[in-house]
Amino acid sequence: MKIRSFVLFSMLAFGALASAQTPEAVSPEALTTPYDAAFKGTYTVGLASTDLYWVLNNMNNQQVGFATGEQTPYNYSSNVEMGQSFFTGTIVADGAGHITSGTFSLTADPNEVQCSPKNNPAPDCPYTVPSGKAWSGSVSYVIGDVVDYDGHTYQAVAANEDALPMPVTIVSNTQKGNACANNSSGANGPLKCTWVVLYGSATGDDKSGKGTLTGTYSVLANGTGTMTTTLSMGGSAKTLEFVILVPPNAAGQEIHILAQPTLGNKFAGTGVAIRQ
Repeated sequence: MKIRSFVLFSMLAFGALASAQTPEAVSPEALTTPYDAAFKGTYTVGLASTDLYWVLNNMNNQQVGFATGEQTPYNYSSNVEMGQSFFTGTIVADGAGHITSGTFSLTADPNEVQCSPKNNPAPDCPYTVPSGKAWSGSVSYVIGDVVDYDGHTYQAVAANEDALPMPVTIVSNTQKGNACANNSSGANGPLKCTWVVLYGSATGDDKSGKGTLTGTYSVLANGTGTMTTTLSMGGSAKTLEFVILVPPNAAGQEIHILAQPTLGNKFAGTGVAIRQ
């Protein structure tokens, strides 16, 4: 709700500024005159972005991790949820179309990397493959426990003790074994599973980090413009594109920033840059 309200505020401010700077006496040609000098100085930046992520659940409707593209375990399911990331930092604009330097901090929503209490998480959530915990016949396992046995990783979907994770086979319509895999099939309905085979880790994608940035921008006389930034973080680079709204330059100047809906743009956020 806060994001939608902020976007609406930005749109209203956009219209107010555009109308204030484009009186009827100004010719269309004048409105296309470069106005890059209005974006000059050191700015504090704050942006917020909504994110979608996929929660992975076992057959008992407990969160066990995150859907990452790995093969989904037997009878597991996933559902989409919405998170929020925050981008804060400082940029320096030279008044001639260049972001000469900048630093930033990206904070991901913890719900995208940690299992949320609201999702009834299993004990080993998110699970990893291998788990680093060997199966033992003397341990009482609860639903959600993860173990390694004979080169595979398994998660308990029923409480058990001394139930060796043996792959399911069907002999004369009778189920043998208690560890269900995706290629398991029952002749008489759903299989009875004590364990399920896990195919890969279900850890979330933590996008948090710090880095530096540079970029370019172009502003017209009516205050509208575009900005392209290249973010460098952890040895990789990412290009982000924004629409900007630039009022006359002065201390405390607020430049409204809105991510462009362009193919490949990785940040769907909105925010503001305030001149120091």
